[in-house]
Amino acid sequence: KLYRPPLHGVHIRRQRLLEQLDQRSERPLTLISAPAGYGKTSLASSWLEASDRPCAWLSLGVTENDLRLFLSYFLAAIQNIFPNFGRQIQALVNAATLAPLTLLADSLINEIDQIEQPYIMVMDDFHLIKDKSILDLMSRLLRHPPQLMHLVLICRRDPYLPITTLRAKRLLTEIRTQDLLFNKKEIKTLLTEMLGNQVDPSIATALAEKTEGWVTGLLLAVFSMRSQGRLNPALLEPQVDAQYVMEYLFSEVFSKQPPEITQYLMNSAILDRFCGPLCEAVWRPVAEPFADQIDGWGFIAWLKEKNLFLVPLDKESLWFRYHHLFQKLLRKQLNRHLSQGDINVLHTQASTWFAENGLIEEALKHALEGESLAAAAQLIGKHGFELLNDEQWPRLERWLRMLPGDVIDQYPELLVLASWLHVIYFRYTELVSCLNKAETLLTSRSVKEHIIGHINAIRTWQHNIVVKSEGSLTCARLAFEKLPRNHRWARMFTFLDQAAAYQMIGNLGKAFATIEKAIGDPDLKNGMSQGFLHATPCYIYWMDADLPAMLQRATHSLKITKDYQTHAVIAHSLYFMSIAHYHRNELQIAEEKLVVVLKEPYNQHALNFIHSAFALALIHQAWGRPDAANKVAESVVSYSLDTNNTAVMQITRAFQAELALRQGRLVEASHWAKQFAAKPFTIMHRFYVPQLTLVKVLLAQDTTDSREQATELLTQLYEFVINTHNARFQIDVQALQALLYNSQGKESAALEKLTKSLNIAEPGGFIRSFVDLGPGMADLLKRLQKQNVAVEYIESILAAFREDERVVVPE
Repeated sequence: KLYRPPLHGVHIRRQRLLEQLDQRSERPLTLISAPAGYGKTSLASSWLEASDRPCAWLSLGVTENDLRLFLSYFLAAIQNIFPNFGRQIQALVNAATLAPLTLLADSLINEIDQIEQPYIMVMDDFHLIKDKSILDLMSRLLRHPPQLMHLVLICRRDPYLPITTLRAKRLLTEIRTQDLLFNKKEIKTLLTEMLGNQVDPSIATALAEKTEGWVTGLLLAVFSMRSQGRLNPALLEPQVDAQYVMEYLFSEVFSKQPPEITQYLMNSAILDRFCGPLCEAVWRPVAEPFADQIDGWGFIAWLKEKNLFLVPLDKESLWFRYHHLFQKLLRKQLNRHLSQGDINVLHTQASTWFAENGLIEEALKHALEGESLAAAAQLIGKHGFELLNDEQWPRLERWLRMLPGDVIDQYPELLVLASWLHVIYFRYTELVSCLNKAETLLTSRSVKEHIIGHINAIRTWQHNIVVKSEGSLTCARLAFEKLPRNHRWARMFTFLDQAAAYQMIGNLGKAFATIEKAIGDPDLKNGMSQGFLHATPCYIYWMDADLPAMLQRATHSLKITKDYQTHAVIAHSLYFMSIAHYHRNELQIAEEKLVVVLKEPYNQHALNFIHSAFALALIHQAWGRPDAANKVAESVVSYSLDTNNTAVMQITRAFQAELALRQGRLVEASHWAKQFAAKPFTIMHRFYVPQLTLVKVLLAQDTTDSREQATELLTQLYEFVINTHNARFQIDVQALQALLYNSQGKESAALEKLTKSLNIAEPGGFIRSFVDLGPGMADLLKRLQKQNVAVEYIESILAAFREDERVVVPE
């Protein structure tokens, strides 16, 4: 796709067109638009061959109607001439979640503008691109064209781009059908070059009129003249149209070839690219093998000798394709001579060859074209786990989208792969349905043990989410028994969930030992997994309310993960550092780190991004910048819409209610509270917990009914955080219970609860957990301080209260 088709065989240099391209090369766009067979690609290749500018080439296909894939190839083409180009946009393209179009376009334009040397970028067969997001991207690029990039689009029809606007601004060079027609002089030169002798002027004139300068028609006429010694005069009659001439000449050329050649020609028509061994793989004679059968490379040598519309695709001359029009004619012959069943067999043979040679995308394509959904499903089932290992989740999702949903439901391997994607993208509802279907299939058929291992690995995570720690540990043990050691992703994930389960049953020793075992596992040394593993102890320290240890581990993890040069891994460590600094009331340091995390929202785990955003919003709120806080929250809403993630939207709406409450908009917060379902409780291992916002809203409503609801909810939450050994949120729950008791006139009970909360919070140095609860908490702390309880610690918290009151940072 990135190799410029070279000029080969007989080539007529079309000086008038080349001069036009040279004279207008300062314009940002050249459009070469004409039907098939008019020499568009040859003209562009000829121009580039003589150009002194660096040139990038991209041949497009229908499979590139995917924004991520299109951008991957677009970047690779430019990186062929500027290897260091596009690191920021490359990170966005490689991210697990694709950023919105506007961000991708802005990033691409900014990076293109940083190139300091004039160059040419050619995209061939651009008419095959119909995806709206890609066309919108290109339109944005052309709206303010880069100064040093000259873009050339080769297509059979005008693309849906701002052509009229560019034409009006004289920013467009157009080479169209009328420009590409061969004139009489060029026709005579072509015929002379190809036939090796002078051609009767009347023949040249007649061909010019009949083909109207259409170069492919001219070439077919030459092939006919070579084999017949003359051109059939009947073809030059006025009533015979050019399409008939083309088909007649092709049939004539085709019918004169040896049987083994015609078989090769027809069968290879299914291939978008081919090499010698692949041609042999699809060579399937209708009768007994020919005695003088030629091999695949011999067939390609014959094509080269005949100069028969062969296009090289690499410098080594290993891969080729047919001219698109010639391939279309060959396919007509194929459909005429073989049944659909026989053609499907050819696709199956091609699919098998591609799979055996590690070219899985093309193997899938031919399996599907050959109507073999079972073969396609088996290919994905076999190779999808390799993509999972290499964290190529978008590619895996693209493979699965190639299959109808009812096909996926028939294969436990595919359901397991789909389930992993639901875990990775935090699509819990879809996961439950998908995993249940996979387990149902286990009862009706025998499956490979590694599938059972993967199901148990996913169940380990699922049990943790709903806080069923014993079930999680049981599934983890079964997963390790069945998972092959080279299934790295699943094993790494199981280690992490096993550690979380140990934490929730209060066995911190085993939790940390599990993580260290994973870090030391020689099979888990590669990829981003190692970076995440080093940061994972921070989760344990967080739930144990040990901020100093969490900060130390996150700092250590950051030093290690910087070697991976991936924002997703670095952001993971920065998140933990930021929330530690936030709770210690070191807001300036926390903000500096959070700004780095939030620079690339789509290049990290969704939960990492949204909880970092929540922390930054609360910093803005603490510093008297409510508008900035609301703006950050709105950016998370936009993120959830861009990623179509309902789980993220729900938690973000809860956080917006938190901000509304802190900003005195109780009616808005109360409206959210009426619709929020507090149960079932799920694992509380991140910065923000929606159920605590509901308690705050109920306390703020300050009615008998709301206090009763708050009492019941806090009782349940307290039992939950105690049972899950979650010291971090024991701090918040007991502090809220203290406020509740105080509102009920139960001062003694309030101070007792606050004392217990402070006892857990003081070793970690928590400040914001109390300051964020407002003036009522400050009053309670002052009363407790008068009783000589934690005097110095309470004074540090009250100092933060006073600082919040007097510090207003300009937006």
